[in-house]
Amino acid sequence: MYASKEGQTIRYQIGDRVSVLPLLENGKYYYMEDGKNYDSIVTPMLSYMGQTVTIRGVRSGGYHIEEDSGCYNWTDGMFSGPASDYDESSLQAENLNILYAWAD
Repeated sequence: MYASKEGQTIRYQIGDRVSVLPLLENGKYYYMEDGKNYDSIVTPMLSYMGQTVTIRGVRSGGYHIEEDSGCYNWTDGMFSGPASDYDESSLQAENLNILYAWAD
């Protein structure tokens, strides 16, 4: 946990890689850990479900991410946690290796 400029306890810092929940609901409210600040999912955010993203900015009500150029507000409840070293790009590379091996 970290403290933001506003003194709020936040889970992530700028530059942290986090995993977006694999299932998000359009229009549903997702909260920050403090239980007071929240925001809802809008349709363009659904394209990031299950992906690893990078925290671009931190504000009292949530986070901005690099991948959407900071357009949307993301909250703790929209992330499953820090990204593991074995993220979706590693899985995609492994799947390609399997495909190439099978094709030979």
